[in-house]
Amino acid sequence: MEKYIRTLMQAFDIARRAYNEIDRLKKQLEDEQREKTLLLQQIERAIEDQRKELPVIPLEVAEAIIWFRKYDYTTGSFAKLCWTEHMYDDNHHTRTLKQYVKNGFGDTLLQALVNGYTVEQALEPTFDDKFA
Repeated sequence: MEKYIRTLMQAFDIARRAYNEIDRLKKQLEDEQREKTLLLQQIERAIEDQRKELPVIPLEVAEAIIWFRKYDYTTGSFAKLCWTEHMYDDNHHTRTLKQYVKNGFGDTLLQALVNGYTVEQALEPTFDDKFA
């Protein structure tokens, strides 16, 4: 009988260790599932961010940005420049940017400066326009 009790206790101990191991693995799996979900969400956000369309700006505004970038203007410099009143010595590019902001496109300009942009497509002249 003593041998039988010892065998039962050993079996119970083995079962308890197996249960603890199963519980540990279950928690590990749950942690890995949470981590997988978070990683998938990060990937989805990254893909969504890449899919966001770049702002479309007029050709004159793009030319002004290019002109100022040649002189190492930062986004902060653009902001200071574009949100000031017109000055008598503003060049064509400065006036273009200030007018664009004044017309309500300040957010679009900042998005273009930070994220890049595409240039608005000019309408192709029609046959009638060419010979009018």
